[in-house]
Amino acid sequence: MKCRNLNRMAVIFLAAAAFWATALCGGLYAGEIDLKLPPLTDRPDGFADLKWGDPPDKLEGYIMFSESESGGPEQYVMHGDGRTWEGFAVDEIKFSFQRSQLVMVRLSLAGSVKSDEVRDHAMKKYAEPSLESKRDGGVSYVWNDDDFGVILALHPSKKPEVTLMNHKLALELSL
Repeated sequence: MKCRNLNRMAVIFLAAAAFWATALCGGLYAGEIDLKLPPLTDRPDGFADLKWGDPPDKLEGYIMFSESESGGPEQYVMHGDGRTWEGFAVDEIKFSFQRSQLVMVRLSLAGSVKSDEVRDHAMKKYAEPSLESKRDGGVSYVWNDDDFGVILALHPSKKPEVTLMNHKLALELSL
Protein backbone atom coordinates (compact mmCIF):
# COMPACT_ATOMS: atom_id res chain seq x y z
CA MET A 1 0.00 0.00 0.00
CA LYS A 2 2.80 2.44 0.89
CA CYS A 3 4.60 1.65 -2.35
CA ARG A 4 1.44 2.32 -4.38
CA ASN A 5 0.96 5.70 -2.66
CA LEU A 6 4.60 6.61 -3.25
CA ASN A 7 4.33 5.64 -6.91
CA ARG A 8 1.14 7.69 -7.26
CA MET A 9 2.76 10.70 -5.60
CA ALA A 10 5.83 10.30 -7.85
CA VAL A 11 3.65 10.22 -10.97
CA ILE A 12 1.71 13.30 -9.82
CA PHE A 13 4.96 15.14 -9.05
CA LEU A 14 6.48 14.22 -12.43
CA ALA A 15 3.31 15.23 -14.28
CA ALA A 16 3.22 18.57 -12.48
CA ALA A 17 6.95 19.10 -13.10
CA ALA A 18 6.52 18.30 -16.80
CA PHE A 19 3.57 20.68 -17.09
CA TRP A 20 5.42 23.56 -15.44
CA ALA A 21 8.63 22.88 -17.35
CA THR A 22 6.74 22.94 -20.65
CA ALA A 23 4.79 26.04 -19.69
CA LEU A 24 7.82 27.92 -18.41
CA CYS A 25 10.26 26.92 -21.15
CA GLY A 26 7.77 27.49 -23.95
CA GLY A 27 6.55 30.72 -22.41
CA LEU A 28 10.02 32.06 -21.71
CA TYR A 29 11.17 31.16 -25.20
CA ALA A 30 8.22 32.99 -26.67
CA GLY A 31 8.47 35.81 -24.15
CA GLU A 32 4.82 35.33 -23.26
CA ILE A 33 4.81 34.47 -19.57
CA ASP A 34 4.89 36.81 -16.61
CA LEU A 35 6.49 35.09 -13.62
CA LYS A 36 5.02 37.67 -11.21
CA LEU A 37 1.57 36.32 -10.50
CA PRO A 38 -0.50 38.81 -8.53
CA PRO A 39 -3.63 37.44 -6.87
CA LEU A 40 -6.66 37.42 -9.15
CA THR A 41 -9.32 39.76 -7.87
CA ASP A 42 -13.05 39.24 -8.07
CA ARG A 43 -12.82 35.51 -8.75
CA PRO A 44 -15.99 33.43 -8.55
CA ASP A 45 -16.48 30.97 -5.69
CA GLY A 46 -18.03 28.41 -8.06
CA PHE A 47 -20.71 28.52 -10.75
CA ALA A 48 -24.44 27.83 -11.15
CA ASP A 49 -25.16 27.56 -7.42
CA LEU A 50 -22.22 25.19 -6.84
CA LYS A 51 -19.29 26.30 -4.71
CA TRP A 52 -15.73 24.99 -5.05
CA GLY A 53 -15.58 21.69 -3.16
CA ASP A 54 -19.33 20.94 -3.47
CA PRO A 55 -20.34 17.38 -4.44
CA PRO A 56 -22.01 16.59 -7.80
CA ASP A 57 -25.28 15.59 -6.10
CA LYS A 58 -26.24 19.28 -6.11
CA LEU A 59 -26.40 19.26 -9.92
CA GLU A 60 -29.77 19.01 -11.64
CA GLY A 61 -30.47 18.27 -15.31
CA TYR A 62 -27.00 17.02 -16.16
CA ILE A 63 -25.56 14.31 -18.39
CA MET A 64 -22.65 12.22 -17.13
CA PHE A 65 -19.77 12.97 -19.49
CA SER A 66 -17.03 10.77 -18.05
CA GLU A 67 -16.30 8.90 -14.89
CA SER A 68 -12.97 7.56 -13.77
CA GLU A 69 -12.46 4.79 -11.28
CA SER A 70 -8.72 5.51 -11.24
CA GLY A 71 -9.17 8.80 -9.39
CA GLY A 72 -9.43 11.04 -12.46
CA PRO A 73 -12.05 13.77 -12.69
CA GLU A 74 -15.74 13.02 -13.00
CA GLN A 75 -17.31 15.29 -15.59
CA TYR A 76 -20.92 16.37 -16.00
CA VAL A 77 -22.43 18.43 -18.81
CA MET A 78 -25.56 20.55 -18.77
CA HIS A 79 -27.20 23.21 -20.94
CA GLY A 80 -26.65 26.86 -20.09
CA ASP A 81 -30.41 27.35 -19.54
CA GLY A 82 -30.19 31.14 -19.58
CA ARG A 83 -27.12 31.36 -17.36
CA THR A 84 -24.44 33.94 -18.04
CA TRP A 85 -20.80 34.51 -17.23
CA GLU A 86 -19.96 38.18 -16.81
CA GLY A 87 -23.06 39.06 -18.85
CA PHE A 88 -22.21 36.71 -21.76
CA ALA A 89 -24.74 33.96 -22.58
CA VAL A 90 -23.61 30.43 -21.71
CA ASP A 91 -24.56 27.63 -24.10
CA GLU A 92 -23.09 24.63 -22.24
CA ILE A 93 -21.45 23.98 -18.87
CA LYS A 94 -18.99 21.18 -18.04
CA PHE A 95 -18.34 20.54 -14.36
CA SER A 96 -15.25 18.60 -13.26
CA PHE A 97 -15.10 16.95 -9.85
CA GLN A 98 -12.06 15.45 -8.17
CA ARG A 99 -12.93 13.01 -5.38
CA SER A 100 -16.53 14.25 -5.66
CA GLN A 101 -15.57 17.89 -5.10
CA LEU A 102 -16.03 20.66 -7.67
CA VAL A 103 -12.62 21.86 -8.91
CA MET A 104 -13.25 23.16 -12.46
CA VAL A 105 -16.01 24.60 -14.66
CA ARG A 106 -15.71 24.99 -18.44
CA LEU A 107 -18.23 27.30 -20.09
CA SER A 108 -19.00 27.25 -23.81
CA LEU A 109 -20.42 30.65 -24.61
CA ALA A 110 -23.31 31.11 -27.03
CA GLY A 111 -22.55 31.42 -30.74
CA SER A 112 -23.80 35.01 -30.69
CA VAL A 113 -21.03 36.03 -28.27
CA LYS A 114 -18.23 37.90 -30.02
CA SER A 115 -14.71 36.73 -29.15
CA ASP A 116 -13.30 40.28 -29.17
CA GLU A 117 -15.88 41.43 -26.62
CA VAL A 118 -15.13 38.52 -24.27
CA ARG A 119 -11.37 39.09 -24.60
CA ASP A 120 -11.69 42.83 -23.96
CA HIS A 121 -13.88 42.21 -20.91
CA ALA A 122 -11.48 39.62 -19.47
CA MET A 123 -8.50 41.94 -20.03
CA LYS A 124 -10.28 44.70 -18.10
CA LYS A 125 -11.36 42.35 -15.32
CA TYR A 126 -8.11 40.42 -14.81
CA ALA A 127 -5.51 42.80 -16.36
CA GLU A 128 -2.71 41.32 -18.45
CA PRO A 129 -2.77 37.51 -18.76
CA SER A 130 0.10 35.52 -17.29
CA LEU A 131 0.24 33.50 -20.53
CA GLU A 132 -0.92 34.03 -24.10
CA SER A 133 -0.67 31.06 -26.44
CA LYS A 134 -1.41 31.05 -30.17
CA ARG A 135 -2.11 27.74 -31.87
CA ASP A 136 -4.01 26.46 -34.91
CA GLY A 137 -5.39 29.89 -35.75
CA GLY A 138 -6.75 30.43 -32.23
CA VAL A 139 -5.49 32.05 -29.06
CA SER A 140 -5.75 31.19 -25.38
CA TYR A 141 -5.29 33.61 -22.52
CA VAL A 142 -4.45 32.40 -19.02
CA TRP A 143 -4.85 34.35 -15.80
CA ASN A 144 -3.38 32.48 -12.89
CA ASP A 145 -2.35 32.85 -9.27
CA ASP A 146 -1.38 30.38 -6.55
CA ASP A 147 -4.97 29.27 -5.93
CA PHE A 148 -7.08 29.97 -8.99
CA GLY A 149 -6.98 30.17 -12.76
CA VAL A 150 -9.07 31.48 -15.65
CA ILE A 151 -8.51 30.34 -19.23
CA LEU A 152 -10.15 32.03 -22.19
CA ALA A 153 -9.91 30.02 -25.43
CA LEU A 154 -10.83 31.78 -28.67
CA HIS A 155 -10.84 30.18 -32.11
CA PRO A 156 -12.49 31.56 -35.27
CA SER A 157 -14.34 28.29 -36.00
CA LYS A 158 -15.44 27.50 -32.41
CA LYS A 159 -17.50 29.11 -29.69
CA PRO A 160 -15.52 31.04 -27.07
CA GLU A 161 -14.75 28.95 -23.96
CA VAL A 162 -13.99 30.10 -20.43
CA THR A 163 -12.50 27.72 -17.87
CA LEU A 164 -12.59 28.54 -14.17
CA MET A 165 -10.40 26.36 -11.98
CA ASN A 166 -9.61 26.15 -8.30
CA HIS A 167 -6.25 24.46 -8.93
CA LYS A 168 -5.17 24.66 -5.28
CA LEU A 169 -8.12 22.42 -4.32
CA ALA A 170 -7.52 20.16 -7.35
CA LEU A 171 -3.90 19.68 -6.35
CA GLU A 172 -4.79 18.96 -2.72
CA LEU A 173 -7.35 16.35 -3.82
CA SER A 174 -4.96 14.66 -6.24
CA LEU A 175 -2.31 13.95 -3.57
